[in-house]
Amino acid sequence: MRDTLDLPDGTTIDYDTYGDPDGRPVLAWHGTPSASSIWQPLDDAARAAGVRLVAPNRPGIRGSSRLHHHDVAAASALGMALVEELGLDEVAVLGWSGGGPFALGCGAVAADRVTRIVVVAGVEPPGPDSDPIDRDDAKLEGRAHHAPLLARAALAVEAAASKHAPEQALAAITKELPPVDAAELAAYPGWSGMGFFTEAFEHGTRGVVDDYWCLSSPWGFELADVTAPVQVFWGDADTEVPRSHAEHIADGVVDGSLEVLPGLGHFCVVAEAPRILAATAG
Repeated sequence: MRDTLDLPDGTTIDYDTYGDPDGRPVLAWHGTPSASSIWQPLDDAARAAGVRLVAPNRPGIRGSSRLHHHDVAAASALGMALVEELGLDEVAVLGWSGGGPFALGCGAVAADRVTRIVVVAGVEPPGPDSDPIDRDDAKLEGRAHHAPLLARAALAVEAAASKHAPEQALAAITKELPPVDAAELAAYPGWSGMGFFTEAFEHGTRGVVDDYWCLSSPWGFELADVTAPVQVFWGDADTEVPRSHAEHIADGVVDGSLEVLPGLGHFCVVAEAPRILAATAG
């Protein structure tokens, strides 16, 4: 279910909720480039697990207010402000892919309210020794810093193509993925229709470009600032994010562990939804 919340300072947070409305609350951060509706395929699994997924859109994405050149910590703080406005004392936090840093950020900026964190196929902080991520995402990160207008133009073309010809757009994406990920992406109407992608550009491309800029800039906290237990999942067929990112996250936080999922790829979050939700909710 889609909803919006206006913070006292006028900032709007656009978010979705899935699963059991009376269940244990989990703040769920979407990847990049996508919107919060990417969590829709987990609705039934979350309901069965007694979990209430609260999935915010980051600044400038879908209906959320834009913040210019914010860092990960600032966006994470907005997510925790949503938690507070919803009257939730404590939450677990889940982050997938580009959402992983924001899940970790919640643990850094609101340690007293975060019970545990799960990162699925998440990216590590930027640095000279970081192994490269998927080529297209790496290119967009570079353009976000050095040629933002070019990044916006490229994303506008992709968004228009995905909106008007979703089947062709899906085919173009899946041919670059391992078979296990291609099958996952095609299995769910919300994904195969590319809505999770096109919704990110509801008010233009600036928010997504900001997201890439944010992920590839200093995050505003160190991994060692995250004291809540962190469980990292990574599928060994993932061609988007290298294993080293998962290892560095698990090693860098105070209390981290890594579980490698054999035969699964970047979209393992649905195939392993019961296990991931159980690890998140505790």
